[in-house]
Amino acid sequence: MFKAFAAAAVASIALACAGGASAAAVTVYNTGQGAAAGNGQADAHYTISGSDFGASGQAKTYYNPAYAAEDGDSRWVSYSGSPFSGVGFTTFQTTFDLTGYDIASAVLSGRWGVDNEGVVLLNGVQIASLSGTLYENFNQLHQFGANSGFLQGLNTLQFVVHDTGSPMAFRTDDMSLTANVSAVPEPATWAMMIVGFGLVGATVRRRSLAFATVRA
Repeated sequence: MFKAFAAAAVASIALACAGGASAAAVTVYNTGQGAAAGNGQADAHYTISGSDFGASGQAKTYYNPAYAAEDGDSRWVSYSGSPFSGVGFTTFQTTFDLTGYDIASAVLSGRWGVDNEGVVLLNGVQIASLSGTLYENFNQLHQFGANSGFLQGLNTLQFVVHDTGSPMAFRTDDMSLTANVSAVPEPATWAMMIVGFGLVGATVRRRSLAFATVRA
């Protein structure tokens, strides 16, 4: 009887952990989301982590008529709000937190465009690229995403943009991230588990004592 009760307690924990998980949306941002109107406005969610042009701080909104049209929650950004000349690389990044989530269930998706070319890195691993100085790189947006490579806690999403001639910008839109919330057993289930493990221990001790008595 004790053994059956203990087994039931352990099984309840397993079911609580497996069945208690539920998918949830994790906050991620489009470029330019929430920024004020006009070029040169700071993007609160994307920063410059490296640049051949000496740029730093927050990304800045910048729009060129050749780019795909912006919408209400997504805008083009660069390191400057005005046209500039130069050839080189600039890395923009945003972060998101998966603390309390099951990273094995995480799925990231979105669309992006870039002038001129670039790559997308999730925690340092490439997950998308747009190469060449193609008009299609920036007059339309392209799908990207990932279902692996996530970290427990803070994650970094980087966009390494290669400017091969003025101007330069990139954009993300329709950003989405979902993951299962890590299951936490109810207090009553924790109590059952503790009792169950205690009974297992007691059973083992009784059997050990009985075996020792028989041998004696």
